[in-house]
Parts: sequence; structure tokens; C-alpha cells
Amino acid sequence: MKMKVMAKNNSVIMFWLRLTIILIVGFYSHKLVLNNNEFTDSLVLSYFVNGLLASIIFTILNALKNKYNNILGFFYMIGSFVKFVIFYFVFYPVFNSDGDLSRTEFAIFFIPYVLALILETTELIKILNNKIITE
Repeated sequence: MKMKVMAKNNSVIMFWLRLTIILIVGFYSHKLVLNNNEFTDSLVLSYFVNGLLASIIFTILNALKNKYNNILGFFYMIGSFVKFVIFYFVFYPVFNSDGDLSRTEFAIFFIPYVLALILETTELIKILNNKIITE
């Protein structure tokens, strides 16, 4: 029992570590490409909120993987929807305040969203494939 808890915690910690590295590299790459201090606050907030939400979603999925494995994909989709709704209500009003959502503003939301989404998806696939193999 103790070994299962350690393995569960280890997979969550490894996810957090990978997510942090991916988002830090993404953030600095994004900032370098933008080369504009006008959006720095929004960029920091976007990467932070997205990282936090991805961490929460994955931690919940990992906690539910044994009991609700058959519907884990639905929980994942609900988490992604919640993340999108939060971003819509937090960032869209700020970006659309001038009546125009520029490509830069869209990228500030979309790039960290996609980076975290790719990692979340690959980790969920590992969880589901591992469950199929052990059955």
C-alpha cells in the first residue's frame, strides 16, 4: 500500500517538474519572440494560471485513476473545459478591451494552453495505457 502511494506521488511530482520546465522554456521563448514589454504582465499571468490549472487537473486525474479509470477521459475533458472557461473570463475581457483581439494577445493565451495540454494528454495516455496493461 505504501509503495502505491509513493508511486502515485512520484508520478504527480514528475508531472509538476516536467510542466514547470516546459512552461519556463515556453515562457522565455515566448518573451524573446515578443520582444515587447507591453504584454509581460499578461504573459506571466497566462503561464502561471495555466500551469496551476494543469497541475490541479492532473493531480485530480491521478487521484481518480484507480476508482474512475473508465471515465477518466471525461474528467480530463471537463478539466480542459474549465481551464478554457477560466481563461475566457480572465483574459478575454482584458485583451478585448480595445475591441480587437490581436494575434499576439491570442498567442499569449493559446501557447501556454497548448504546451500544458500536450503534456496533460501524454500523461493521461500513459495512465490509461498502464491501466490496460495491468488488467
